[in-house]
Amino acid sequence: MADDDDEKELTVHLLPDVEAQLAADPKMADFVREFVAQLHQARDAVQRGQYKTMYDAIEAITGSRPQKIDIETGEVIEGASIHDDMGLDEDEG
Repeated sequence: MADDDDEKELTVHLLPDVEAQLAADPKMADFVREFVAQLHQARDAVQRGQYKTMYDAIEAITGSRPQKIDIETGEVIEGASIHDDMGLDEDEG
């Protein structure tokens, strides 16, 4: 249903401090815009069934497999799932 698709639209929120930093750094702002576009492309590819997981789609698009990082410690969060965080399997089973 169209309403369900609208509810699951990918939204990326940036903190005000980050937005201010991007406003001061056009190269970084371009990088972030491109990365957000890649996230949208990856999510769409997963929803269409082109890739099984966000990890697979992001790796195919960017050439690097993502890892979820703890923003306070900078350490990789083992067992975390970006795919699950985005609710991409909620309609299944």
